[in-house]
Amino acid sequence: MVVPTFDEMMYPLLESVKDGKIYKVAELSPKIENKNFNLTEEEKKIRLNNGRLKFYDRLLWARTYLKKAGLVTYPMTGGIRITEEGKKVLENGVEKIDSNFLMKYDAFKKFKERTKLDYLKDEAKVFGDLSPQDLIESGYTKLVSEIEEELLEKLKSMNPYLFETVALKLLKEMGYGEFEETSKSGDGGIDGIVSQDALGLEKIYIQCKRFNNHNVREPDIRNFIGAMSSDVSKGIFFTTSDFEEKAIEKAKTAIQKIHLINGIKLAKLMVKYSVGVQIKNSYDIKEIDSDFFEE
Repeated sequence: MVVPTFDEMMYPLLESVKDGKIYKVAELSPKIENKNFNLTEEEKKIRLNNGRLKFYDRLLWARTYLKKAGLVTYPMTGGIRITEEGKKVLENGVEKIDSNFLMKYDAFKKFKERTKLDYLKDEAKVFGDLSPQDLIESGYTKLVSEIEEELLEKLKSMNPYLFETVALKLLKEMGYGEFEETSKSGDGGIDGIVSQDALGLEKIYIQCKRFNNHNVREPDIRNFIGAMSSDVSKGIFFTTSDFEEKAIEKAKTAIQKIHLINGIKLAKLMVKYSVGVQIKNSYDIKEIDSDFFEE
């Protein structure tokens, strides 16, 4: 299964504190994870962009929503304790708690009004069971994906020689040493040479193919390998399209180490290393500094 939504965590979280004792959410997280959800080891390790474990982050949002409805309190930093109202919910045999269930509490309704989410007649259809953090992550991922697609289209339409320069500048931003562009005519299949280190002791040969209508074929890789001098052991082949299966196999069987970068991967790297893109807006997402409140 996938990591459960924060709505799905509300009941297990409330049930885990039914004895009225004070608990740390960080201590409850692995217990709830193992008792209530059949997650794989890989799913347990999934993290958000901010580095926090996704399961733990959603559990914190579940706690927040339960608190807004008055079913739990925060007796200490990072802590949780059930309220009398929370105990009544469990005593009444409720087996599922979600945002719709919490709307029966006036305090929760006011919370939704303050966050301006209640204007949607059917919030679930729009947001599903995503927590606010999930919405941020989802929106960011969507924006990046759209930028990558637009970037790839620009790469496919640019001058082939300029495309070579873009690839070399990307490698420079990735931390490689200085680069040199080869002559545009008679380069023998080599479009650029990059230093793997700052002193230029080891070279990497570069080949770039700006293709729109077809993928890189086996002869393209073969020609690239043939153009590499005997003292060079590494090469990188960039393309705006993709590589045919035989081309991939040819690169794998070469004596030199040939790294293939297709259009999709190239666009992702350019966004990651800020080549051909710039920051439009920047938002600081804040959270409580628990250490500030520790005595």
